[in-house]
Amino acid sequence: MQPDFIIDKCESIKDRVISLHLTDESGIIDDVVEVCVNYRDEDIDIPNELNIALGYKEFGIFPMGIYTVNEVTIQGPPKTLLIKAHATNLRISLKAKVSKEWRQITIENLVKEIAQKHGYGYKVAKEFKSVLIPHINQADESDISLLTKIATEREAMAKLAGGYILFISKNMAKSATGKALGTTTIRPQDTINWKVHFTVRDKYNSVVAKWHSYEKGETIKETVGSSEPSYIMLELYSNAESALSAANAKLKQLKRNNEALDITMPGNPQIFAEAKLNLIKQ
Repeated sequence: MQPDFIIDKCESIKDRVISLHLTDESGIIDDVVEVCVNYRDEDIDIPNELNIALGYKEFGIFPMGIYTVNEVTIQGPPKTLLIKAHATNLRISLKAKVSKEWRQITIENLVKEIAQKHGYGYKVAKEFKSVLIPHINQADESDISLLTKIATEREAMAKLAGGYILFISKNMAKSATGKALGTTTIRPQDTINWKVHFTVRDKYNSVVAKWHSYEKGETIKETVGSSEPSYIMLELYSNAESALSAANAKLKQLKRNNEALDITMPGNPQIFAEAKLNLIKQ
């Protein structure tokens, strides 16, 4: 198959492209694209944004998003131009530090308030919509950091996609509108190489989270799991529900980290961060 690509409004450089590398990150980490082009005559107009689509001539191309150019490097020999751009889905205001006290608010209403404040749409998975947060302090913390913290405590994920803030279950691939996406099947012959890593023995068998009781004037420990060794969470939570939820999520994460799969394969624009893969023997 013959790889194909389009960089919208940059057709003049298509025959100059030496390499194009796109990294699709999970959660709120910025996606990154790097384009290296031949800079033989220095006659290149670099746009502020790159609208990129990738694929193959035999099957067509797929949109990969819009990226804001923020770094340009000229190097040689041979003389080349390296353009580095980041996804444009994270507005600066979401990273601004905020101090606020939230009380008796559902996750859906909290996500809604933050999304509307920054001009985003929002989608919250059904299982989280009515979850009540009795109290949480946002102390000199960005709104996106707060959402990420709340999501992590509940084995969920807060991410940005297509102008929406999504609050969804971990490992649940969603489109920008919150619709579940399909699963990609991979066979051994589809790969260049692969590796599966197993940790035979668990490093931690339980997790301890702490919260402060204002009624009793003391710090209380909540434990999830049944035996030592224990992983001790450093954060002090505001109530038992938050502490237990965070401990449960952390224990699941620790167990999940016992298995890891690395696959190298020819480019497939339909595989992206958080997408589900179905591995079969054939």
